[in-house]
Amino acid sequence: MALKIQCPHCSQGLEAEEGMAGAATECPACGKAFRIPKAAPAGPASPAGRGPILYGQTPPPGPAPASARSAPAPGVSPIPKRLQCLLADGETVLYARNPSVSALILSILSHCCFLCLFVWGVPLVGLLFGNQEMPLTAKGAIATGIAITAGVAALVAYLNWSHRFYVITDQRTLTTQGIFNVVAKVVMNRNIQLISIKTGLIDGLLNLNTIELSTSGAGGAGGILAAFPGLSRGCITLKWVKVEDVMQHYTPDRLRA
Repeated sequence: MALKIQCPHCSQGLEAEEGMAGAATECPACGKAFRIPKAAPAGPASPAGRGPILYGQTPPPGPAPASARSAPAPGVSPIPKRLQCLLADGETVLYARNPSVSALILSILSHCCFLCLFVWGVPLVGLLFGNQEMPLTAKGAIATGIAITAGVAALVAYLNWSHRFYVITDQRTLTTQGIFNVVAKVVMNRNIQLISIKTGLIDGLLNLNTIELSTSGAGGAGGILAAFPGLSRGCITLKWVKVEDVMQHYTPDRLRA
């Protein structure tokens, strides 16, 4: 018989073999270690020697040693604590990720170029096209300033990317973004009425998309904010994602559930 348990860190529902009660294991959803508690058996037994598995996740075929750890479900990364507390008991996590790493690299480059040109544009023009020879100390100061500015810009771009996180469960969609002023949005999947997929020029080259989920709270036909994507209260935006990875979780059956 199988034990139905719950990860104490991310509240993900799991199943484990009854004989593993009291053993240490690792959550397939968040990757954190915990000890399997003793509970009343329920449901079919999980394969012998396997760790806990996500509800609805099919374990890999073939025997596995008792010490083997279950691999996280595809598309599921460790969920930040600010979103873990919003997950309900028994809610199955289908997708949990930051935006694409390609978007992070592009964001770092664009932030560095813009901020360096904004702060050091005039000194650079004087250095490159000035008639008078600039002292070596001044050149060194400019080079040091550009390096510090680029480092700050790269740090801001990384923090902005790392604090942007998307979670799709069998019931809801949750997003969070912001470095200092963190904003979390939650919508019930059954309330989604419109899904918009947008691809810009650079996004298309990186095979990335922006997916916007709109509900009845988006303002309706007469709402002013409905004309501006992402601004209305009933919208959730998943930026810099691959459409095939996300849209597979918004099937008609799940949206009607």
